[in-house]
Amino acid sequence: MIQRMNTQCILCKNEFIIRPEDEIFYEQVQSPRPKHCPDCRMMRRLAFRNERTLYKRPCDLCHKDGVSLYPAETSFPVFCHQCWWSDKWDPRDSAMEYDPARPFLEQFKELQSKVPRIALLVIDSVRSDYTNNAGDNKDCYLIFAAEQNEDSLYSRLIMKCKQVCDCAFVYDSELCYECIDCRQCFRCLYS
Repeated sequence: MIQRMNTQCILCKNEFIIRPEDEIFYEQVQSPRPKHCPDCRMMRRLAFRNERTLYKRPCDLCHKDGVSLYPAETSFPVFCHQCWWSDKWDPRDSAMEYDPARPFLEQFKELQSKVPRIALLVIDSVRSDYTNNAGDNKDCYLIFAAEQNEDSLYSRLIMKCKQVCDCAFVYDSELCYECIDCRQCFRCLYS
């Protein structure tokens, strides 16, 4: 019978427990025991997530310059919005056969480096090139996780707003500056 094992994280030096169920899982996927505690592992997993840092880079399919979540030196292909949704490429070209003799995570990493990714997650926006996780915006700049906004900039998690700047979690508002968690506001500052 496998017993609980106390291990020290190589990053933060805190002790953590590896449960017997975890040991069984690591054995099944042919993965070594973790050397990082659950919190440090979570930080490492989320480190790849980029929402607000944008890079200038060409599309790997049409080679036009554009803006992307990913820098030019990434190991995987990055396609602009038009190429991503087009029929110019076949997703099956990235397919791989699973080899049970090789470690799963090694094969998964190899697959991730072959599959193209979309440069930015933007749908139906007008003159809002420097936005991400956004849709139906008009004349916006550096807004993220935002929908149905107009003439807004430097904000995150805004929806149905007009002329807001430096705001977060603001909805159905107009002419606001430095507002956080506001709804249906008009001409508000530092709220």
